[in-house]
Amino acid sequence: MKNLCMEKFNVFSAGTAPSKVNIHAIKVMDELNIDIRDQKSENVDLYHEKTFEFVVTVCNDAKDQCPNFSGGGEKIHWPITDPFSGWDYDQKQLNNFRKTRDSIKEKIDLFLNTWSMKND
Repeated sequence: MKNLCMEKFNVFSAGTAPSKVNIHAIKVMDELNIDIRDQKSENVDLYHEKTFEFVVTVCNDAKDQCPNFSGGGEKIHWPITDPFSGWDYDQKQLNNFRKTRDSIKEKIDLFLNTWSMKND
């Protein structure tokens, strides 16, 4: 999202259970020349007082646990299966991460096209 939308939106990443960036995610994003090594997911509680135009959740747990932000914002849910199955590097997991990456990219492209049509 940051790579595709920074000129249109301020993009933040937060989670209900934030952690470090998974090595498989780094690898599959490297395939697209996108470096996410320095990215991090912060705790969603840090953003309660922020105002957002959109709040996007990408898994059912996050949707169920995502707080209401004081600044409102349109809630969008993309039901995407979490590819995580462990922290150890395993070549077999890469395909699951690729599928997730590609699914998120499709959702972002659709979102941007819809947003652009509404704002032209």
